[in-house]
Amino acid sequence: MKTVFAVPPIPSNKGQAQATQGRQYQFFKDPTFIYPIIPATFATMLITEAGHEFLWVDSIAEGLDDVEFSKLIVTMRPDFIVLEANTMVFKRYCEVIDGIKSSLPEIKIIFCGEHPTACPEEAKQSKADFVLHGGKWFFEAFRIITGKTWPAERLLPHINREISRWWLYAYQNGNFKYTPATYTMASMDCWYRPKQPCTFCSWVSYHPNTTTRSVEDFLDEVEGLINFGFKEFFDDSGTFPVGKWLKEFCNGMIERGYNKYIVWGCNMRFGSLQPEDFALMAKAGCRFILWGFESANQKTLDMLHKGYKTDDMKKDLICSKLAGIWNHLTCMIGYPWETLEEEKRTYEMVKWLLINDWASSMQATICMPYPGTRLFAQAKEEGWLVNEDWQKWDMTAQVMKLQYPFSEALKLQKAYYDISFIPRFGLNKLSKIRNLDDIKFYWRTAKKVFKRFAPLFDKEGVALDG
Repeated sequence: MKTVFAVPPIPSNKGQAQATQGRQYQFFKDPTFIYPIIPATFATMLITEAGHEFLWVDSIAEGLDDVEFSKLIVTMRPDFIVLEANTMVFKRYCEVIDGIKSSLPEIKIIFCGEHPTACPEEAKQSKADFVLHGGKWFFEAFRIITGKTWPAERLLPHINREISRWWLYAYQNGNFKYTPATYTMASMDCWYRPKQPCTFCSWVSYHPNTTTRSVEDFLDEVEGLINFGFKEFFDDSGTFPVGKWLKEFCNGMIERGYNKYIVWGCNMRFGSLQPEDFALMAKAGCRFILWGFESANQKTLDMLHKGYKTDDMKKDLICSKLAGIWNHLTCMIGYPWETLEEEKRTYEMVKWLLINDWASSMQATICMPYPGTRLFAQAKEEGWLVNEDWQKWDMTAQVMKLQYPFSEALKLQKAYYDISFIPRFGLNKLSKIRNLDDIKFYWRTAKKVFKRFAPLFDKEGVALDG
């Protein structure tokens, strides 16, 4: 039995499509390859079965064009091809599926991912043989391919990173200071599940039930990463587990001595940690926390159902910084209910945090109401949607009605990245250089900032692609 997990070529003059693992989908001018944990888990499950052949083909990370991709499929002639699609690449994947089935109808195609989960009827219009739902599609795909059911009591195996071609994702990623580096997932997905979860999160419906691995199992995986030679890992759980789990994990990292060999980062939500937690995390090797900053306006945080206050944000960033942890902020622009002045209030807050060194880095994206989210349903109800051509959902074209021209949102997005050129921000970074690793890290980061927007805007600050 032969199986291929495939990321097909996605040709575009906009740059490199983000087709795996992300919760926000756009094109990057500078290579950024995010290790897809869920498909890697699936690949590992399959190769635990004796005699099963598997091929990992990520055309974007490997730079394959349509001809090279087609030759691989024709040469291997697999029994199954698995494709996991997000909203932005959905139509392209449908084209690829239909093309394969027209030429090689004997190949069975399994179609899964966030968009097929949110829009199953749309996915069924493709020629895929199976359309799977949810982030744990790997259990059903495993059953379809092997004819066996993965035992409920059996732990998922630690990922075989060779079969999923770890080297494609170990270096080109702005979250990593030390390379080679990789991703983990202690929890599928976010433990924060009130009656009304965050309205914009596409992974709430993709992972409707949260499962968290045992501390011992996760620590054993970290040991494997160290032995493999990784110097850093980023845990891509929607929110890293907190409370008793976090304390046991950090103490385990210290007691086993792993903090001497590897550093790590994670996603975290404001209001979840106490000052002593930051100190323990730092001692355990935590270098980097990615925070969902979203907005400095309490009204917007409430509408997004974030469940915390702006005061929580300030307190946590201060505590984390004082513990010696790098704070990274993720901000969004283009809320239908915010005025441009309210949007700029968030920008000014982020700017202040960055130039005063309470935050070390940030990213700014356009707010997107992905299908399957409460925000998508709300956009439908309120008549906010102006564009349902999924191929244009890459943050360069307007998707929702705004209280100001969309070009202003793009200009504001660029202004966020221009904070990098403020002298005080640069001096903060220069003052922290201690070794060659620091120089390499800041150089990689600077290149990403330069490349991100220079090709996208003309001299007047108007988007060229949108």
